[in-house]
Amino acid sequence: MGFSPKIRVVVVLTVGLLGLLSSVTCAVAPKPDTTLSMDQCNLESYSEESEFGKNVNLVISNLVENTQNRPNYNYGNNSPNIDNFVCGHATCNPELKKSECKKCLSVASKMVHNLCANRIGGHVELVDCTIRYEKYPF
Repeated sequence: MGFSPKIRVVVVLTVGLLGLLSSVTCAVAPKPDTTLSMDQCNLESYSEESEFGKNVNLVISNLVENTQNRPNYNYGNNSPNIDNFVCGHATCNPELKKSECKKCLSVASKMVHNLCANRIGGHVELVDCTIRYEKYPF
């Protein structure tokens, strides 16, 4: 008992398609995409050991740790004291997983520290996240 010619054709086509599909490799962009889109730094600077510098580090660390737990990955915060005030804001692509949002913001925080070292304001936009801090509310 053999297969009908129609079934043989379907089997051959199916096997052929599976072989073709297995040889195709898809290039999927890694998530998160931490390609730099834009950076902007305030021209004024501060001393690294100053209270303002400590507040910048505090605000940025808080953004990295907490944005992933906020609705739509959209979070803003301020330094706890009015003296040497720092305002911060971060966002992530809402299609990211929580861990991917945190990873993206970790990269963005390092970039803003490097690109805007000791500046009173910095803003870095990556493809999948943004981070910004300033000495004034925005």
